[in-house]
Amino acid sequence: MRTPLGKIPRHTHVLLSLLAGREQEKLRIAEIGVYHGMNASWLARMLPQANLTLIDPYLAFAQPEKHGKLGTQGQTEFDGALLMAIGALRPFAPRVQWIFADDLNAEQQLPPWVVFDLVFLDHLHDAETVENSLPVWWNRVWPGGYLSLHDYGGTLDKQGMWGVKKSVDAFAEQVGVPVAVGPSKSLVASMQKPV
Repeated sequence: MRTPLGKIPRHTHVLLSLLAGREQEKLRIAEIGVYHGMNASWLARMLPQANLTLIDPYLAFAQPEKHGKLGTQGQTEFDGALLMAIGALRPFAPRVQWIFADDLNAEQQLPPWVVFDLVFLDHLHDAETVENSLPVWWNRVWPGGYLSLHDYGGTLDKQGMWGVKKSVDAFAEQVGVPVAVGPSKSLVASMQKPV
């Protein structure tokens, strides 16, 4: 789908398909790793009743060996990404909550009763981070909801630089749920929490 705002990213299509038929519900969505805000702004636009919790520390980290191109960017680039995200999400401000922290610290800031219909992890992709994040955010998914991750099986994942696929597959086996993989170019994997 193409609009004056540009083309909807492949991974956003996959996330929207998980919530198909629920567009008018008051959904709760968490996105961890917002960067430019393109995915979040499309979700807000296409799900007009959804409330979004957006989590990103917007702090540079110099670790290209673990995080590829993103690990080479300085604070100026992260500040620019934050300004772009705030601009993209300004029309939806009443439905958006920002938490400027890493995912584990952000989760601690949420009241214990807050759960989500969709949690989308697109933050750091190294195995340690993904392994630590999965159980924490799985506990924040409402029964019937989804925990989805980006860059599952992507090039850097296949080369062993990242640990998304390996971590997701191990976690899914541990909790006894299948991993649903979106179209190959979307690089999205999702696990649905049993009802």
